[in-house]
Amino acid sequence: MKISTICVAALAALAQASPVKHSIKDVKLTVESDNTEINGKGLSSLHEGAGLNYFFLGEGSQDLKYNSSDKQLYFDVSDDIKFSFSVSGNFATIGVLEPYKVEFEHNYLKVNGTTDGFFACKNVNDPYRYSENSYALMNYLGQTAPEGCILLKVKNSA
Repeated sequence: MKISTICVAALAALAQASPVKHSIKDVKLTVESDNTEINGKGLSSLHEGAGLNYFFLGEGSQDLKYNSSDKQLYFDVSDDIKFSFSVSGNFATIGVLEPYKVEFEHNYLKVNGTTDGFFACKNVNDPYRYSENSYALMNYLGQTAPEGCILLKVKNSA
């Protein structure tokens, strides 16, 4: 009886001493580019469809969260709804689509294992035509970006 009590106490102490880390970090995405017009701009998402926002460059950055355990970049819409980062048809999105597993390396966003492929583009035929006046964040990894798009890296500045 004493041995089982000691074992239970030891297991309880061990569980308390080494909690499972569920690391959630604050994220504010910004743009880094050789182009002075867009360098340092923040990224925020705008509504473009049911449960879907596209990212656009602007003066501020949207408050996001990153869960390093499941490698998801997201924000909570409510207690029951989470919008997660993904790429859909070359658009960098956040919404109810299947979340991409992403990582940060030296604070740079990695999608599909690389920081490459991100561009700022205008006139990309987004549903609400925000890109007529603002740069949309696009991902053309392994493709040629349309003329006029500007190469960039996405960085966490939080």
